[in-house]
Amino acid sequence: MSRDRVGSGVTAERFDRLMAALDPDRGRAAQAYESLRQRLLTFFRLSGFPEAHDLFDKTMDIAARRLSEIQIDNLGAFITVIAQNVRFEAMRDRKRMVSLTGQSERAEELFPDRQEAERQEQAFDCLNRCLERLDVGQRSLVLEYYKYAKAEKIASHQKMAATFGTTPGTLRVRAYRVKQKLEDCVRHCMSVDK
Repeated sequence: MSRDRVGSGVTAERFDRLMAALDPDRGRAAQAYESLRQRLLTFFRLSGFPEAHDLFDKTMDIAARRLSEIQIDNLGAFITVIAQNVRFEAMRDRKRMVSLTGQSERAEELFPDRQEAERQEQAFDCLNRCLERLDVGQRSLVLEYYKYAKAEKIASHQKMAATFGTTPGTLRVRAYRVKQKLEDCVRHCMSVDK
């Protein structure tokens, strides 16, 4: 992991402070960063943003800047709130862009209202809780398996299958089962939290 993973608006000093806030041990900080990255990319993708990497970078830029300005007790929760704000801002920007092109009726169909945004936020919270309930192996499998798209996905799945000493088909079945378990957990969580 390198400093350039965070957007260009963050100085090396701020990035180092962010990593230290995640964990004083550099190795564990890198793991925490990667785990956070996977969760937020999933969050942004589930919210309908294919540019999830850009939104993640923006989130981490803001977090690194704010960390140099104020004392933060729970960095994970703080970053999650920033990500939610970044998502709302991106949704608002998309809606403005569509309405400027004279398609305001279509914009209402494309972008969720406040109630839908709250539902997505609840789904994100449930997803995080359900991910925590998976054992480490299942969590790693599902986060890595669904990490990439297109050509990167194929290469990643082949590499994962080789690592596990199995075929890509068997790996696909394993990942599908864990995904189903995760989806069932999220559905249950959403119905209980209503």
